Amino acid sequence: MSCMTFAAAHPLESGTVRLLDYEQVATLLGCTPRLVRKLVETRKLDSVKVGRLVRVERQALDRFIAENRREAVPPRPSVGYTQN
Repeated sequence: MSCMTFAAAHPLESGTVRLLDYEQVATLLGCTPRLVRKLVETRKLDSVKVGRLVRVERQALDRFIAENRREAVPPRPSVGYTQN
């Protein structure tokens, strides 16, 4: 019996999955499971231990994304550029 709640179709996109494994987190972030594992090991991404399994709560992933968001800045004018 699983402790995760899944929607009938596309559970990752519907936001109903509460605990995610490394592969699911990697899919959502667009990276490799290895990077997710490293983020968890370095405690940059909060995780939950379920026996010997490690899972990431969807809320923890959303918080990680919000905390690491970088705002775009307008490009600086190049040297010698004059604006009329």
